[in-house]
Amino acid sequence: MTSHRLAPIALTAAAFAACGDDDGYAPPYVADLAEIHTTAAGRISHLVRDNGDTYGVSNAADWSTLVPDTVYRVYAIYTAPESGSRQVDVQQLASVFSPYAVAMTDAQMKTDPVQVTAIWRGGEYVNLSITLPTDGSRHALAFADRGFTALPSGGRLLHITLCHDAGSASPNYPATAYLSMPLWPYAGVMTRGTDSIEVTVYTAQGVRKQRLPY
Repeated sequence: MTSHRLAPIALTAAAFAACGDDDGYAPPYVADLAEIHTTAAGRISHLVRDNGDTYGVSNAADWSTLVPDTVYRVYAIYTAPESGSRQVDVQQLASVFSPYAVAMTDAQMKTDPVQVTAIWRGGEYVNLSITLPTDGSRHALAFADRGFTALPSGGRLLHITLCHDAGSASPNYPATAYLSMPLWPYAGVMTRGTDSIEVTVYTAQGVRKQRLPY
């Protein structure tokens, strides 16, 4: 039996391939941000996509034991489910950095530039795909909660800033990463259909702001 392990997210370019027998049929694969839920025994219970679709994991026994009763935010590669099936075969998992937003002052914020590929709302997360200039050194990333302002529509706008401290890293090569900010801490204070989220990211080309629905 092959034992898989959940890989930590790395600030490096990563390539994934699905391989089968030379003359065999390779099934279609899906690459997605998702949640992996574990059982009380630390085994994978199911995979949940951001649109709410939930699938059992047919090869859960192939994966090493994880923290029991835990939800992991992951970048997952798995077989596309067949029509009517609620099972998938998970081939690759990489953990995705998913910290809660915290209140910060201007003095606490570090905004070294990053390159933004995409910013989007997926399920109960704000997601970012970014590229960092690095030499393999450690980077520090965080989401700053900058509070609310009123909207002309009567709703409120939550201001979130991506913080990045490149430390001593030299810009030798680009490294890609996914980030996810959980939204459930705001469930009791924000209103769907009325309130919005504005994400601010500092790039080498200037400040990028993107507004998303809550």
